[in-house]
Amino acid sequence: DIAGVTTKGDFSLAVKAKGTIKDEMLPAFSVDLSVHNGFLKNPDLPESVQNIQIELKVNNKTGVIDHTIVDLQMFHFEVAKNPIDIKFYAKNLESDPDMKGEVKSKLNLESLASAIPMESEEEYKGRLNADFHFAGKMSSIENEEFEKFDAEGTITLMDFLYKSADLPDVNVKNLYMNFTPQYFELGNLDVTFGKSDLTAKGKIDNILPYVFDDDTLSGQLSISSQY
Repeated sequence: DIAGVTTKGDFSLAVKAKGTIKDEMLPAFSVDLSVHNGFLKNPDLPESVQNIQIELKVNNKTGVIDHTIVDLQMFHFEVAKNPIDIKFYAKNLESDPDMKGEVKSKLNLESLASAIPMESEEEYKGRLNADFHFAGKMSSIENEEFEKFDAEGTITLMDFLYKSADLPDVNVKNLYMNFTPQYFELGNLDVTFGKSDLTAKGKIDNILPYVFDDDTLSGQLSISSQY
């Protein structure tokens, strides 16, 4: 799907492996990926995906999976001048995953279609902002020592509109989501699907044990609709 797409920037990839593959043992290995000043532009669209910056290092010196270190130091790009930043780090992948990461974005959804090909007759509008981070060990979640696992942030969606030929219009006037280690809070959801309206708010507990350890969700939601 990239025929005719203009590309620019510097790309480098170095992969090394040395050792024996036997049972669950792998060779020692490393992966080093860099992208600097990446640029993509579809010839049929006015805007571009630009300022793509990636620094990813994966390192394992022994061949034991638990000794693998994943370090996404930087993943930045701008879609029609809308910035997205992601960072992620993990070690002790099998014994007790120790992770940290963050996601930040400010998106004007209407402008995305000027840089990314969309399905015909689809339309997006609205603003999506995300700012959250997490850091800690899996054992802290399993032992319900949530004070030792730092996870918080927000996602907001405002004046969102989605139109397509196959579905009723979806209009989200407001959506606010708040994250903490203990719970996931949904606030002020106000949405319509065609003529049907829905408002909701509430809280879901035990979200991190559910995501990372297949535990049971619990929570309470208040939902109302006039039609």
